[in-house]
Amino acid sequence: MKQSIEETRHAALARFGAAIESAHLDGAAAVVGCCADTIRFEDPISRVNGLEGVQRVFDDTWRLQPGSRFRVRRQALSGNRGLTRWSLVRERSGAEISLVEAIGESTFDEAGRIVHHVDYWDSVQAAYRRVPLLGRILELIRRRISSGWEPAQPQATTPVT
Repeated sequence: MKQSIEETRHAALARFGAAIESAHLDGAAAVVGCCADTIRFEDPISRVNGLEGVQRVFDDTWRLQPGSRFRVRRQALSGNRGLTRWSLVRERSGAEISLVEAIGESTFDEAGRIVHHVDYWDSVQAAYRRVPLLGRILELIRRRISSGWEPAQPQATTPVT
């Protein structure tokens, strides 16, 4: 029995998720295998066309973030568009730390190949985390803010006459 287009796209999205999670092992060959020859790929620092361009993006990721890998957090499909929430992670002192949090939007053709992919992530945050002292300071501030910390309220003053 032939799969419907929707079933094909669901399977393609799941295959893509598995491919990005294993990309650190196979040099992104499985990711490239999920894409149409004419894919357009965009993220905050790259805009490439074609399979070779996608391969270069992954090669640059491994060069800039050695020992990192992708972790898929969640996926959803609507029509021909799939969303993948992912993190770029690395082991440090026995714990997994997140280097980048992102959402990827993939557009599929009828055969289930990705024809357009856009990753949305904060490139400034990722850059700051690469600067050791600044990255630690910003992480402390982020934790403080996310823990419900509120700045002191200004004291009422009486006007000087």
